[in-house]
Amino acid sequence: ESEEVEEVTADVKGWTKVRNKKGDEGTVPTTILGKMTMKKWKASKAYDCNDAPGQISLQESEEVEEVTADVKGWTTVRNKKGEEGTVPTKILDDPGKMTKKKWKASKA
Repeated sequence: ESEEVEEVTADVKGWTKVRNKKGDEGTVPTTILGKMTMKKWKASKAYDCNDAPGQISLQESEEVEEVTADVKGWTTVRNKKGEEGTVPTKILDDPGKMTKKKWKASKA
């Protein structure tokens, strides 16, 4: 049975440090790790790249896959049509993260 894990430390001499969904960390032989899944993001707002070379426009709430992690505030992503380009990292939200709870304090 396969288990999805997150890479903590890249391969060192055939071993990769990983974390499972419960938060347990450990090293495993890199050879047992199957196909890597891409990190998914959702655009928090629309982004128009104005046809800038190497960039891609996104619609609000559009889901994309990370190709290259943040470099100086820009992340390279791939949309569902297979188009790739960089976008400002600040407009990307993790769709799996919990939304913030808002509370209204009342007078005691």
